[in-house]
Amino acid sequence: MQEVRFLIERVEKDEKDVSQGAWFSLPLNHEEVAEKLDIHSNIEDEEFDVVEAEGIPYDYVCGYCTISEMNELYDKWMEIPFYITSYIELFMEHFNGFDDLYEKHTRMWVYMMCYTMEDVAKDFVRRGEFGDINSMLIDCIDYEKLGEKIGLNRHSCCSGCNQPFWVWKFRQ
Repeated sequence: MQEVRFLIERVEKDEKDVSQGAWFSLPLNHEEVAEKLDIHSNIEDEEFDVVEAEGIPYDYVCGYCTISEMNELYDKWMEIPFYITSYIELFMEHFNGFDDLYEKHTRMWVYMMCYTMEDVAKDFVRRGEFGDINSMLIDCIDYEKLGEKIGLNRHSCCSGCNQPFWVWKFRQ
C-alpha cells in the first residue's frame, strides 16, 4: 500500500508574510501539524492549503481544508480497493467526482483484467454468474455474443489502448 502524503501550508502567513508549510503522512495528527507549523491557536478549525499530494491524485484533494477533512478524504481513499485506486483515472471518467465513486464503490462488482467483452463473458461463466453450467455445454457457448449482451445489460467501462476492460454492475 502506497503512503499518502500532503504538502500543506497555513492559509494565514506569519508576521514576515511567509507561508509555513511541511510534508505530512496521512492520517494527520493535530499535535504534529501544530508543532511543525508553529500553530498556537485552535488547530481544529484552522484551514490549510494542500499544495501537493503523493499517493493520491491531487485532483481529488480538497484544496483549502481542515485536518479533519483531509483525514476524511484519506479514510475514503483507503476504503476503496486497490484494483480501483490503481486505475483511478479510468474509473473517474464514468463518475461525477470522487465522492460519487466512493459512494458507489461498495455496491460494485468489478471484473478486471479482461481485454475484450468476450473475455468478460468467459469470466462471468467461470465465476458462476449464470449458475452451474454443465461442462459439456461450456464449449458450446458463443462468448462473443454473450459479451455483447453483458455489455448492453450492465454499466460498463471499457478502456482501450492495451488497458484492461472492466465491467461493473451495481448491487441492488
